[in-house]
Amino acid sequence: AAGGTADRLREEAEALDGARARLASGEPNAALARLGDYDRRFAGGSLHEEALLLRIEALVRLQDRSAAHALGTRFLATYPTSVHAGRVAQLLRDSPEDKTP
Repeated sequence: AAGGTADRLREEAEALDGARARLASGEPNAALARLGDYDRRFAGGSLHEEALLLRIEALVRLQDRSAAHALGTRFLATYPTSVHAGRVAQLLRDSPEDKTP
């Protein structure tokens, strides 16, 4: 069972590496597509929090501040002690939500 768990974790990490690479190359829409694939393949996976962080980052890069803030706020409420909480909070601070009508 441990080998299967390690294999699954490696597959999750590889899936997120693909999304991270798309973000790094300036392709946030492609990153979101990869994250959608991750969500379908690994629902509730071990790296779910990291996947959410990458999704928030992609939304910020797309300037979808409303969606980024909604997801980021839910993330911080659900995972306040996450190792990713500081980065999520920083993304939200660096990309203020547009309050104009």
